[in-house]
Amino acid sequence: MPKPKRKKKTDGSLSPALLAAQQRRLLEASQPRGPHRRWSGLRADAVQLPLRTASVDGLVLANEVIADLPMVEGKNAGALQLIRELARVLAPDGMAVLTEFGGDFAPGSVRLLEALGHGEHVEWSIDFRDLRSAAFELGLHVQELPLHELIEADLSLRCASYTDLWRLRRFARCEVFAAPQADVRRRFPFLSRVLALELPELGSPRWPDATAPAGFAQLFRALLLRKL
Repeated sequence: MPKPKRKKKTDGSLSPALLAAQQRRLLEASQPRGPHRRWSGLRADAVQLPLRTASVDGLVLANEVIADLPMVEGKNAGALQLIRELARVLAPDGMAVLTEFGGDFAPGSVRLLEALGHGEHVEWSIDFRDLRSAAFELGLHVQELPLHELIEADLSLRCASYTDLWRLRRFARCEVFAAPQADVRRRFPFLSRVLALELPELGSPRWPDATAPAGFAQLFRALLLRKL
């Protein structure tokens, strides 16, 4: 049988450094299907996409993007503008998938810190009621479901939390957030015992960190939009 033709993939970002890093990763020979030669990068703002109207007949994926977009008067204004832009650029039967944390409640801030409390970054949870309403008004077909159902994630899987990562970073260079328990214990056999890493289940109230008020993984939603 002929080898299936690989689809074209375009990444959009405001950051040239991020686009360059993505290019290096996708061109590596270690990629599961080899280097992705049909990749291209596009300097783009999510609230003002540099794309022609009805020009996208494939899939647009915005994974953990919309929590970083602008807030205005308590509303996810940037996310709502992205919905309008998607309605404009999608061709008939074109689709978009937006994944982020939130639900049917008002947006709230989430303060994220790097090691030792440096590099503060604030994200905002998403009020999916507003996004669904905007998409319906724009004539898009809308479906919403928990992200773990969409990707068939096993919430019983034990993996590194933010708390585990902060503990490890006091003694070692590591980027192991959400790494599976087996990988963490293999890479850091001594430290994982000495530091008493929790490595909680993805569905645990103590993930992503020991102070989480509820299971964070269950708060991630997937909004599927299709142009009719």
